[in-house]
Amino acid sequence: MIVIGGGGRADVDPGVLTVVREAEASGARVAGICTGAFVLAQAGVLDGRRATTHWGLTDELARRHPAVTVVPDVLYVADGPVLTCAGAGACVELCLHLVRADYGAAVAGACARLAVAAPPPRPAARPRSSRRRSPRPRTPRSPSPGNGRCADSTGRSA
Repeated sequence: MIVIGGGGRADVDPGVLTVVREAEASGARVAGICTGAFVLAQAGVLDGRRATTHWGLTDELARRHPAVTVVPDVLYVADGPVLTCAGAGACVELCLHLVRADYGAAVAGACARLAVAAPPPRPAARPRSSRRRSPRPRTPRSPSPGNGRCADSTGRSA
């Protein structure tokens, strides 16, 4: 499996694109995390496939790569052995999807608990919660375990 991390949308080294193409052609899974989808698109492995990227860049991906069917408002897309996800948080969901596919729901559930992630895994089509939401002021809370602060093994706030 090859995983291309996010970090840029500029032209990619032709050698990297060749490695991605060869991996996909050999049947290996290829994944693009966030803007890593742009690398997969430049390599041509997203042509004729569904894909996603960060919500703020889906229009750009569609404009720059018209042979790709860009799916906005999803956490991840698995189109055969080629996978893309919306960003860092969605990467966890994509990884849990892969674990579930390879090892089953029980193992994916154990991984989710260890990662302190949502129960195994949220469906890919779940709408992204961060998209175009207006910010709400935070309500201050008193420090106690379970309110987002760290706690030690005894449950005391750290």
